[in-house]
Amino acid sequence: MLATLYGTGLRVSELCALQIPDIESQRMVIRVRQAKGQRDRLVMLSPRLLQLLRGYWKQYQPSVWLFPGRTLTIPITHDSVRSMCRHAGELAQIPHPVCPHLLRNASTYCYTSSVLSCKGNSGSCFADGTDKPVWTFATAA
Repeated sequence: MLATLYGTGLRVSELCALQIPDIESQRMVIRVRQAKGQRDRLVMLSPRLLQLLRGYWKQYQPSVWLFPGRTLTIPITHDSVRSMCRHAGELAQIPHPVCPHLLRNASTYCYTSSVLSCKGNSGSCFADGTDKPVWTFATAA
């Protein structure tokens, strides 16, 4: 689920509302229904994320919702996603609170960085012109 947030840049509400038919593997897109502004949109589906989602589907076999809640008939809640994200950050020993919006921002940052033209032999270039990611966190003073 967190890989889907990061890999697509979806909002939490959009992730919670995903249904099985929304994953269009032939076209390599995810259909987001009634996104911000009540408009449908498509987001790119990477081959790696498709592989992860197929493994997830084989293991859990959700019927309606891609990420069901406590029962299979309701979607996962926003609070559950936030809690899982926070818990994953703690397990990874990230010193600052991790929230789903951070994954959305990181996804946008990585996509923008890959689209920018850069001169380097490593194949990975970041916005600051180096080959290493720079993560900064705002801390309350």
